[in-house]
Amino acid sequence: MKYNNDVLFLSVAGFCIKIEFNKTPRLFEKKIIKNQIKKTFKFFIKQQKNTTRSFFTLNFVDRMAPRIITKVKKKENFIEFYRLKGRHIITFYDISIIQFQYIMQYVIQLILINNQGLFIHSSAINYCGKAYLFLGQSGTGKSTIIKMLKNKFEILSDDSSIIKKSGNKFFYYQTPFIEKESWVPKKNIKYPIGKIFLLRKSKKIKLKKVNNKNYVIEQFSKHIFFDWTPIDWVKGKQNKANFKHLLHFLLNFDQVYQLSFPKNKTDVVNLFNSLEIS
Repeated sequence: MKYNNDVLFLSVAGFCIKIEFNKTPRLFEKKIIKNQIKKTFKFFIKQQKNTTRSFFTLNFVDRMAPRIITKVKKKENFIEFYRLKGRHIITFYDISIIQFQYIMQYVIQLILINNQGLFIHSSAINYCGKAYLFLGQSGTGKSTIIKMLKNKFEILSDDSSIIKKSGNKFFYYQTPFIEKESWVPKKNIKYPIGKIFLLRKSKKIKLKKVNNKNYVIEQFSKHIFFDWTPIDWVKGKQNKANFKHLLHFLLNFDQVYQLSFPKNKTDVVNLFNSLEIS
């Protein structure tokens, strides 16, 4: 019996990621994971030629049974679901779509480290063709504020965002991942970054421009994703690269604001209606 190889290409923040589905007799498992990838990442799948340059390759391969890794002293067992080899990842047909998403998070993070990009924890809206980002600790209202604004502005994200340098400018890109709010639409396009808001909940609405670069860097650095690289030495390299990209971005960006806002939706909408486009 013959089994054909299949290929999908994902385009995320302008980077091409190649997914190869290698030969397997497990056609049912292959069909399930491939269809789940197509459904979950449908706005990021691109028609490409096999000769297209890819920044990373994921290979689905066959295996007879999952490999179980045991830590005897801690009495812990782990099931292997991928292997990293340079700019290639080997994974398996019996993984879930959630595990595949973890792999993709890891892959995109590694690509961004080496290509002047950042993965950040934020929500965002489309304000007259520019991305306005909202940053804050858990509970400060990143999801709340986009719910207040969703009838007036297009929502871009409620949990994660990509910032990437292109030429001499930095742009916002959506991530391909499932958001906390499933209604957030996905589009595989870039947006110039207009403003960034550091959020606080308050009884009264107040907007103040932040000019203290040290404060901005300190606050912003709390919202970079660091946790998707599992190897300690990679984490060290990743942290340094992320901080370097962060400094480069913030030293050339001056549209950062402290936004204190109440639960009053009308006050928030009126404030954003009155903002100048930047």
